[in-house]
Amino acid sequence: MRGRFCKHLFYVLKITAIVTFGAACLRAKAAPADTTLKMLSVSEFIQIVKTYHPVAKQALLIPEKAKAELLIARGGWDPYIYSNYDSKRYNGTNYYTFFENKVAVPVWYGIEANAGY
Repeated sequence: MRGRFCKHLFYVLKITAIVTFGAACLRAKAAPADTTLKMLSVSEFIQIVKTYHPVAKQALLIPEKAKAELLIARGGWDPYIYSNYDSKRYNGTNYYTFFENKVAVPVWYGIEANAGY
């Protein structure tokens, strides 16, 4: 019973596919040729891809990212001023007060010139 049903189903599917394909071929043959179609040249196609493709837009961000990373790397050579204040008081007694000022200038080869009080 099941085998006969499968054979009948495949037969119906085959006939439906043939009829659909035939109708599509006849419709395509009967359609008038469209003369308003414009063919893209290779340079136009490349320009459209460069303008609208998401991967092309990502590629345009690479130089900007490189500039930002270079700016971050150059920031490591900036001099900086450091100040620290620390004190300890307990039960009204002042144990210590520590105040530090420092200027640090990084130089080549990882050496840092410091001046502080």
